[in-house]
Amino acid sequence: MSRNRTFFNWCCVFTLLASTGYVEAVSRKPVVGKKGMAVAVEPIATKIAVDIMKKGGNAIDAAVALGFAMAVTSPSNANIGGGGFMVIRLADGSAIAVDYREKAPGKAHGNMYLDANGDRAVNSAITLTRRDVIDHGMTIQEAVDAPRIHHQWFPDRLNIEGGVSQEIIESLKAKGYTIRTSGFFSGSYRQGDGHSIMVDPKTGYLLGAPDPRIEGAAFGY
Repeated sequence: MSRNRTFFNWCCVFTLLASTGYVEAVSRKPVVGKKGMAVAVEPIATKIAVDIMKKGGNAIDAAVALGFAMAVTSPSNANIGGGGFMVIRLADGSAIAVDYREKAPGKAHGNMYLDANGDRAVNSAITLTRRDVIDHGMTIQEAVDAPRIHHQWFPDRLNIEGGVSQEIIESLKAKGYTIRTSGFFSGSYRQGDGHSIMVDPKTGYLLGAPDPRIEGAAFGY
């Protein structure tokens, strides 16, 4: 994504709990791009998005091309007519948010994810990734790779990836949570995909961090 053009950030969001108490995850370096970057769940479509930008297209052009390509290469993750969210930052600094997500269930309401004190009971993957970078000094790739805890509302339980400390697990059990654990990133227990892009504040370069849970891809130029 070009820094002097439109900036596009597209992530799948999964609700998580606090991201402290981890054992150290396997360290990987993010992919670096000086002019543009695309990160997604499937490498062929991701490469197509970068090719669009190399040919003069902006980030929105690349995102549309990515969606159409993934309808063929990874239809379970993106398809024509699917819902989502788009956040666009224009060259003049203005920002636009587009919500084309499907309608929520009829009984959903604005307070359904608040706890007894009126606070958010769960945090999103995007929020936690940002916190891990800003508050805990992780690189963007380390933050994406870090193990996750997901609150599954129906049934009411916590799904925990491998890598979360036993101390944290026991403290959650003591609070009355039902716990289900798994090996690191394994099978149906993996908690979401959080492919991310950030701008390095020191160099201005784009850093792409694919999520290892589904073997995502990042390409920059």
